[in-house]
Amino acid sequence: MPPQNATSNGIVRDEPGSDRGMRSTGEFPRSKREYYGTPVWITRALLISEALPDRIWEPCAGDGKMVDVLRRHERQVVASDIEPRGEGIEQRDFLAAELVPDGIAAIVTNPPWDTGGRLSTAIVRHALQLMTPGRGLVAMLVPLAWDAAKSRCDLFMRPSYVAEVCLLDRMQVMEGTAVDKGLVSTIQATWHVWDLNRQRRGGIRKHLVTEIEANGKAVRRGRVR
Repeated sequence: MPPQNATSNGIVRDEPGSDRGMRSTGEFPRSKREYYGTPVWITRALLISEALPDRIWEPCAGDGKMVDVLRRHERQVVASDIEPRGEGIEQRDFLAAELVPDGIAAIVTNPPWDTGGRLSTAIVRHALQLMTPGRGLVAMLVPLAWDAAKSRCDLFMRPSYVAEVCLLDRMQVMEGTAVDKGLVSTIQATWHVWDLNRQRRGGIRKHLVTEIEANGKAVRRGRVR
């Protein structure tokens, strides 16, 4: 029998208030529920690289940073999270969802970066499953090496996998306290995009974006096979 806090996908969720999953990583403890907010330029890098539809679901919205950027770029966003950290964000377990909200044409999010990637993988697979009937777009922000796992290689062989937005500057995920001398923790991340409205022929679109470019300059574009 699965644990009481397991989802239908078999992923064990931490109970509210639980310290499960809090592991030390060098000078920094892992964030509760593997929450690491998304800097503004990271979302802008996706927006200037790929054409996102008007209505988007952000199901791991956290404190709403990504939602705010998408809305400033004239997207209508449904924001939810299993444990909301900001106002106007609906409490909802994405992995328990059976349908997307009405009118949604894309799921765009920064899923929890759990050790081993089981939870983030489940979220990506569930997003693709939810969008398949209505044909839509899925964009996921993940650590750079996330696509190297054997258990996930099938995701990148799908005809619907169309683009990668490579972030050439590191993403800040944590700041240290005065005690640890203001250290900053960063990680290399990338966006992966699936478009279930079309079948890929040939190579994917591969965009290379720096923080400076995301904040105003033209994006460099390329194609890989």
